[in-house]
This record gives sequence, structure tokens and C-alpha cells, in this order.
Amino acid sequence: FIGSPGYARGFISRDGGPFQNSVWLIPPAPRGVIYETDKIINPSLSKLTDQMYSEEFPMLKVAPGDWVAFMYLENGHVSKQDLPGGNPKPINRGTVYVYATYENDVSNYNLVDVHLKWNRDGTGGDGKGKLVATRHFDDGQCYEHIPAEGDLEGITTFRMKSLNYSVEAIPCQTDIKIPEDAIVGKKLTHFWVWDWGTNPIDSRGLAVSPAAYNDSSVTTAEIYTSIVDYDIVDPCAPELGEVKGPTCKKAGKPIKAQFVKQPDILKSGIQAQMENLWMVEVPHAGFNVNRAKASKSNIPMAILIGVKDPVKTRLSPDKLMNSPANPAFRGGSGAENPPSPSVSSLPSSVSGRPTQSPKPSSPPGGGADEEGILTVTVTVPQKTVFVTST
Repeated sequence: FIGSPGYARGFISRDGGPFQNSVWLIPPAPRGVIYETDKIINPSLSKLTDQMYSEEFPMLKVAPGDWVAFMYLENGHVSKQDLPGGNPKPINRGTVYVYATYENDVSNYNLVDVHLKWNRDGTGGDGKGKLVATRHFDDGQCYEHIPAEGDLEGITTFRMKSLNYSVEAIPCQTDIKIPEDAIVGKKLTHFWVWDWGTNPIDSRGLAVSPAAYNDSSVTTAEIYTSIVDYDIVDPCAPELGEVKGPTCKKAGKPIKAQFVKQPDILKSGIQAQMENLWMVEVPHAGFNVNRAKASKSNIPMAILIGVKDPVKTRLSPDKLMNSPANPAFRGGSGAENPPSPSVSSLPSSVSGRPTQSPKPSSPPGGGADEEGILTVTVTVPQKTVFVTST
């Protein structure tokens, strides 16, 4: 990760004053049913004003072609979701949709105006935005601390072992590319939409969330959203720092970017996400499918698909290491045949102060904490990408 950090719209640190929740629950608890009038974002954050960002928590500056990484804490949704008493949830831990628009005042936008309407061609709904990526909430490497009762599912222990990392927690990421034709001087807005609906008891072990929150297989709708803005600047702008993105052309001799086989994952983007914007194929993204689909090879804990009682089955770290759950698909440590991204995959990306997602044990709407973004760079295979130097 490189450059100065940026943050979500309206971000206020809990340490610095009254905390304003930047993650919005749809529908509000305890309703459980989404109405057409439900706003896509917290109404208090719907207008982009000077008060939404500050010197301490600024808007992120990005250039066309850069990459950004949303960072958040899994808060048990990845490592503890299948504990006794937990609601049946998909193995990908819900699908994340990212929508982009130049409409910065979103006061008039309801969830149903955007979600499942805006498509990747920009022709859906009112035509003022588009779907730019789909992701698994579980990014394949994130986990949180092992509680006093132990790691009952074995997921945290597995990740610490397979990633050769001993830190107490690793935040999750949603890595997104800023379009190469992004308009310099404009403000680009992203909606981060996490579909975390509950499925019937007999569907425990389902691979991915249904494509629609109102699907007949969803017993309780539960969607969380957040909003982030970017100041689109010239690719060679000095405020981007010494390292420029792939669209900066004012340089002298090209510099090769070398792939680091064992990068510090706390400071790196996720290679698999950078190569594939569509981890989950959904009908409204233009794929020829009638339901949500994802390859087992990119679902981090695919070994749990179809498992009705993960705790009783007790998947040991050794079993997980020899399963599709091994994060080999993501490159870096433990990678087998990591994908080779194209030139367009070179990031000058983002990530940030993680937000805490609502706890599985708390009722819908349970507090989300902090969210932010921070510019990042991700290393890529040396033979693939060139970066120009100034």
C-alpha cells in the first residue's frame, strides 16, 4: 500500500468524537423485508458536502487505472459463522457488489434503483452508474483473533498456518480498479453493497448468496452498504507521491515491477481479485447465467460447501491445507501457478482503516465501526508490467 490514506464518506473515528455509523443496514431491524423506499445509504451521508471529509480523514486521490482496496474486519462472519446457533449463510460469506457513479448526491437513490439494476455496461436502471465488480466477502486471507473457547471451526488456525502469519488478525479486502477512462477533475462515488441474507436451514453449506435478495431461497434479507468517494486526478499528479500508476506517461525509462513471492499481506492487495473483477457471476452483470455462480477455485473455504455441521465435522488445519480452501489461487505465499495479470492489472491501489462488520451473534444492524481507504500498490510478475518513472 502506498500514498496518503483516504476514508469513507462521513468517517469519524470513535476515538475522536461522536461516532457516525458509515455502514447502513437494509432493511432496518427487525423488519426483515426490503421496501422499494429503503434508501441505499444512510440519509445523513447522501450528500457530498465539505463536512464529509476532513484534513484528518480525507477523500482518497486516485488516477485513472489505479486500484483501490476497501478494508474491513470480518468480525466472526468468516471464522465463526458456522458455530452452533448461527444462521445458515453461504460459504463465500455473502457476495459484495461494487457500483460506480459520478452522481455524488445520492439523496434520491433507493436500494432498488441501483442494486440489481445497474449493470456492467452502464445501461441498466437510470443509466447513471454501473456495476464494476463482484467479490466474496471472505477474501481468502482475513481472520480475527482466536477466542477463549478456541478455534472451533479451525479456520483461523488454518489461515495463520497456510499464510505463515502469526498476527492476531488480518482485515479483509475488496480490491477495485478505477476505470482507465475516469474523468480527471470529477468525483467518483462507489457503493459497497454486501448481500448477507439468511438461507433455509436445509441449505447450510450453500456456496454463494443467491443473485437476488428477494429470491425464494432467502428467508431473511440482510444487506449492508457503505459509500466512498474519490478525487480523480491526473495520473502524473505530484499529490500521488513518487510511485505513479500505469496511466502516467510523462516518464523517462520504464521500470519493471517485480512480483514478490511472499509479500507482507498486511501491505499488499490481492492478486486474484486484480485479475478477475467478477468473482461471482450474476445475471445483471451480463453473464449468461440464471443464478449466481462462482468457481470453487476462487471460493476460499470451498471445502465447506455442502457441509451441514462444520464444527461437528471439525475440519483440521491439515485437511484444510489439502483442500480447495488453500489460498493458492491468490498468489503469494503458498501459491501454485498464480495467475499473470495483464498491464491493466498494475495497481496504484487503495486500502485503509478497517471497518468492523456486525457480529454474527448480534441482531441485524449491530454496529459497524471504522472504515477507510488507503492507496496501495500490488506487485505483479516482472515479465508482465512496466511502470514509467519520473
